[in-house]
Amino acid sequence: MRNILFIIVVIFCCHLQIACSTSNIKSISTEELSADERVIINSFLTYELSKALYRLPKDSIIIVEEALPRKQVFEDYDSMMASTKNSLLDSLQKLRILDAIAKEHAYSWTNSDFKHFQVLIKNKQDMRIFVNNALYLKASAKYIFQLSLPIMIDENHAMLSFFSGSTRIGISSLTSGVVLMVKNKNGKWVFKQYLGSRYS
Repeated sequence: MRNILFIIVVIFCCHLQIACSTSNIKSISTEELSADERVIINSFLTYELSKALYRLPKDSIIIVEEALPRKQVFEDYDSMMASTKNSLLDSLQKLRILDAIAKEHAYSWTNSDFKHFQVLIKNKQDMRIFVNNALYLKASAKYIFQLSLPIMIDENHAMLSFFSGSTRIGISSLTSGVVLMVKNKNGKWVFKQYLGSRYS
């Protein structure tokens, strides 16, 4: 059991390290989210937290401050689709997306990005200390989310990536992946499809 828990902790720390090392290459953007981006992120969290997998109070959420880079989201999705013919993106869409994110700056989440949730924002250094020093053992149980900014495929479709974990029993990885969000006929952004994960 201890070995399994150790492996889970290592995997979760690796996820943090991958995101953090990638974001270190870029300067931090002070730009705010667009209205659509904010709605997409909040709609996704609302959907994800409605699953039976999440049983803690809805205010028990830590957001890792450094957003997962959109380039990583694109590369993860493209890699997963490389051996299939099921990609949502044609070659022109891929080129347009790559051009749009070519000069992407790292983004830092703020509490104001999460209008419908009471979240605790922790930066990568705080999270390393939290995990490495086992401070989660002395704190109330929390869910930990790493989120990317959405990639806008077109005005009605977007994809984003996420990792989620829990401090309920040590540090455990819950789920991860790339998801598709769509704007429905009522003009609301809703979850459409789980596109897969390279990490589970």
